[in-house]
Amino acid sequence: MKSPKLKKTIMIFIKTYEELNNWLEEYNYFEDGHVLKIATNPLVITIGMLISGNFAANTEKEIINFDIIPINVSSCNYTPDFVLSEDLYIESIEPVEACEGVGLQIFGPPVLTLIAESFTISENDIIKSVFKPWISRGNIAIQAPMEEIPKPDFWQEEFKKLDYDIVFRYYAGESKPHQLLPSNYGGFFFQLENRINTTNQGIFIPYCSIENGQVSMSFQQCDPDLDSLWTALTIILANIPDVKISCGNCKFTGAEWKQKFASL
Repeated sequence: MKSPKLKKTIMIFIKTYEELNNWLEEYNYFEDGHVLKIATNPLVITIGMLISGNFAANTEKEIINFDIIPINVSSCNYTPDFVLSEDLYIESIEPVEACEGVGLQIFGPPVLTLIAESFTISENDIIKSVFKPWISRGNIAIQAPMEEIPKPDFWQEEFKKLDYDIVFRYYAGESKPHQLLPSNYGGFFFQLENRINTTNQGIFIPYCSIENGQVSMSFQQCDPDLDSLWTALTIILANIPDVKISCGNCKFTGAEWKQKFASL
């Protein structure tokens, strides 16, 4: 990822909306950044953002971080209700117009609005750590060497082996016979046959493609009552020869997936 230009200044003094906006703009308003710590006596907000790393599990990352110290606080709206860490991402930090002084708003978590006479901002040492592994319970993707995208009846037969009768459908649509599906059926859903009339979605197939003998597919659980069908799907995927599974920020072989996560 592209790193922002790092400031040479160790400490800066902010007393106007324009000065704060210019500083935040240099760091892209800390979009997808972090609130690392909030000390309350005295009030110090430590914020950070990723400057190096690719999000893959157990790979290294570097976070630039700053202490924001307000001077003569006139308003602070913040309720501490969870543990802050570099694993939580905020939407952004925005400057706030104030009748007197200067303000900022953090769109979290956490959500914080602060107005003060001025701010002192100091740059700290870069934090070096690793991306923690995490597994998605509703999104999974695969790549596998195949001559063609698996035909729709492949999925029906494999689910049938696990005692599930599935059909294909569009959003809020009726079941569609597998013989009428296109060879690339991205955009369709799996759904249990007995749930077609009471649901609109199912397990979504955002895309499927083939290139240079490699099939790529992704799946998304869009029906909260299909946990068992989702688990069955992951077992089917893990049994595909030479499959590579991507889930969360982790990658697995089929054997690794079955050993660790097939019971999700």
